[in-house]
Amino acid sequence: MISDKEVVNHCTADDLWVIINGKAYDVTEFSQDHPGGPDLLLMHAGKDITEVMKDGGHKHSEAAYNLLNKYYIGYVNRNAEKECECNSDLVSKRSFSEFLDLSKPLWQQMWNCTFRKEYYLKQVHIARHTKDGSPATIFGNILEPLTKTPWYIIPTIWLPVVSFTLYACTYKYSIVNSFILFFFGVFHWTILEYFIHRFLFHIEALLPDNSVSLSLHFLIHGIHHFLPMDKKRLVMPPVLFISLALPIWLFYRTFLNFELCCGVGSGTIFAYVIYDMMHFYLHHGAPFNKFLRERKTYHLNHHYKNYNKGFGITNPFWDYVFVPGARSSYKLRTLELSTWSDRRYITDSIQG
Repeated sequence: MISDKEVVNHCTADDLWVIINGKAYDVTEFSQDHPGGPDLLLMHAGKDITEVMKDGGHKHSEAAYNLLNKYYIGYVNRNAEKECECNSDLVSKRSFSEFLDLSKPLWQQMWNCTFRKEYYLKQVHIARHTKDGSPATIFGNILEPLTKTPWYIIPTIWLPVVSFTLYACTYKYSIVNSFILFFFGVFHWTILEYFIHRFLFHIEALLPDNSVSLSLHFLIHGIHHFLPMDKKRLVMPPVLFISLALPIWLFYRTFLNFELCCGVGSGTIFAYVIYDMMHFYLHHGAPFNKFLRERKTYHLNHHYKNYNKGFGITNPFWDYVFVPGARSSYKLRTLELSTWSDRRYITDSIQG
């Protein structure tokens, strides 16, 4: 039993406790990975956040409640021990252990799995975190380094390629026309981003119900939904990007000349770099303006609320085009975010 007065004393970024449903949790370790950013947790440090967790503007999913299990430190000594309907016991520990063991290589477990597709899709979209925040092991052999990509690798590898392809385009086209092709390539990426994410990464409806298909799905994108805050797996590994980009390049080369493909390709690759940097930032950054705050909320809703919506990462345009009601839903989420942003800034001003 822990006194509620003791919890109040743990209210700093380096020592952050909260109360949920009459239980105390030490979320210091998790604060930097909190989808809403560490400031939002710090705003409620040492307080009872039961109602905040259930609030319509910041409602948390089952996955969020299950993440609390490892941060539990005890019951709070007061009359607040009644559990709400959605609590940390909603999904049993047994259901987690039956899926994948984070202490062992994940690929072998998926390859040898005996569970059905329905169970896999339910479990893989319940976010988990490793105990110490370190990357999970996928292969556990010489292939393991290929699955881990620090964010800075992306611009280091691909920006020189952007420069080379744009320069190659100028051999046949003027500088003005080369940049027109470049910006067309940027627009071209937004279409690729949406269709690859929605119809390749989220091919769940057409996914065959066997261990091979489930393993490939897990390797390509399932692992990201399973461990969404894994810093080494938030950007696309170069090997995967090449395997996706090469068929697209060869397709266009069948009817377009080399310089034209280079011009469009330079803009496409540049936009991809922006996409990957933004994707990493939306998971681990603290948005400093309205646009980024909107994008963070929009994308994390895709992870923590409904993985069948919100496929656009850098922008929601193609969601508006292809998903009925996406625009009105986006406006609602933006309003919810603005409400929470106003609360945070007002509180910061009072504390300041």
